[in-house]
Amino acid sequence: DLAQRGIDFLILEKGERLGENWRPRWDSLRVFTRARFDGLPGLPFHAADGTYPTKDQMSAYLEQYVERFGLPVRLGIDVLGLSADERGRILVEWAHGRLVAERVIVATGVQAAQPRITHC
Repeated sequence: DLAQRGIDFLILEKGERLGENWRPRWDSLRVFTRARFDGLPGLPFHAADGTYPTKDQMSAYLEQYVERFGLPVRLGIDVLGLSADERGRILVEWAHGRLVAERVIVATGVQAAQPRITHC
């Protein structure tokens, strides 16, 4: 939706592959909602009706989604913190760099460490 609206954006992923946080989990892990409800805009999650996606299906879907829509992703970026500059823009900091953003969406999930957020 952001791309369709002409809004510049960038997805930062801590892992070396998209969906990396799903891969090391236990093999029996399933998403707790049925597959028909797990798709993102523009690409339904294709699985048998009434099934619950596995960790591997979910990580593969995320890779497929980014590839299908050509989304801008930078891999291997472990965001350490967010802070505001003197103009109210958000500084996104990681070990080897930082960028300036007007808006930030933190989508780490409940099991991931949250970045340090100060005065945003």
